Amino acid sequence: IDGHKTLQMIKSDPDHKQIPVIILSTKKNEKDISACFSEGANSYIQKPVTFEGLIGAIKTLKEFWFEISLLPKQEEKPPV
Repeated sequence: IDGHKTLQMIKSDPDHKQIPVIILSTKKNEKDISACFSEGANSYIQKPVTFEGLIGAIKTLKEFWFEISLLPKQEEKPPV
């Protein structure tokens, strides 16, 4: 499955719809970026070329999504 299909599957499932989705891609064309946001992506990042750049980007993402950004609490579902 490609990234677009995976994104569509996540965002179409009511149990997973609110999960923030970050797209990491080698592509930087506006058509692809717009398509991802239309499909429900929360962020689109072009993959850094170097390993060190990738590590830096991941650290920045972690800081933003887990330390800075406020996300809605997930409702706990009763056991079936």
